[in-house]
Amino acid sequence: MNLMTVQTAEDWFKLLTTGDIISIMCYLPTFARTPNRNGETGLMMAVRRSDTQLVRLLSEFESRIRSRDGQTALTIAIMLSKVESVEILAEREIDIPTKQGNYPRMVACRYNDTRILRLLLDIKTVYQGVNGRTALMICAQLGNLDGARLLVDSEAAKQSDRGFTASMYASFYNHEEIVRLLLPFEGKKQAHGGITSLMIAARQRNRQIVKLLAQQEFGLASYTGNTALMLASEQGYEDVAELLIDFEAGQANNEGVTALMFAVRTPCPKLVKALLPKEAGMKTRKGITALMVAAQHNNVDFVNLLIPHEARMTDAEGRTALMRGARRGSLEACTLLLELESMILDAAGRSFHEYVQAGKQARDDILQLSCMQHT
Repeated sequence: MNLMTVQTAEDWFKLLTTGDIISIMCYLPTFARTPNRNGETGLMMAVRRSDTQLVRLLSEFESRIRSRDGQTALTIAIMLSKVESVEILAEREIDIPTKQGNYPRMVACRYNDTRILRLLLDIKTVYQGVNGRTALMICAQLGNLDGARLLVDSEAAKQSDRGFTASMYASFYNHEEIVRLLLPFEGKKQAHGGITSLMIAARQRNRQIVKLLAQQEFGLASYTGNTALMLASEQGYEDVAELLIDFEAGQANNEGVTALMFAVRTPCPKLVKALLPKEAGMKTRKGITALMVAAQHNNVDFVNLLIPHEARMTDAEGRTALMRGARRGSLEACTLLLELESMILDAAGRSFHEYVQAGKQARDDILQLSCMQHT
């Protein structure tokens, strides 16, 4: 049999389609690792054509190369579900990421191919891609429960460069069953900044995941001291906060701010009423109370609720809720507080009336209220 004459790369790629293994072997020393117009090697082309015999031959010479778009022969095989090619290439290329930083296991997770993922699990090393993410984290993000089940024993409890776990990704993207799967391995883990899966679920308003995580992660705080309850209260998520009140009410962050102080800035009376018995009377490091916050925001309903618990309390500079409300132009709140607090002076001897005059948002109606108090 006459050998095909090969002089150019184009000739080489034509030869690879003939199945003439003898001729291919003769020209391998010259043309191996040569890319075609698409930046792919003969090995990659053989994978696409499901030519297992050629894949086996060329893998000795052309493995561990990326195409122009950053793929390896193995990742191409994974994307096209070429199981036999994956079996041949896995040992050679399992540790080579795509140009985008995705290792072969991660690609299998993205394509939700559990057959191929099982093959790749025979190689025990865990590779973390761009930003330290693992294949399990990708499954958690995409809601690939079958893939997560395969990976949990080898990759659970790994953390990305920012400290995120697979459970945190599942919590953010609302994949409850994956959170349940990972809880025994990743519960109480904290990312950079102290963030937990429970905090993420609370912020995402996922009641079911919050309910699932609360027993194990309650009480943990971020580096600024915020808890999951505080995050839910800040957003006015009454339905989430009610699940956390028994676990986390009474805590304050690094500045002394409580969930109640966050809640009085929202239009959520049910939440404020639920927090009131647990947190009324608490002060920040500067002595600020929830009543003062409500007065500053002119939230009259909450001022009424808080007056029996916090009226006449003063901050570190001796200022009352009335003074703070006056300075912010909160007429309705000031009207409610006037009889209770108008005679109190701050630490510098200033009265409520002086706060009215000095207020950045001083209003004629509050000035009139102040004058009426003098008559």
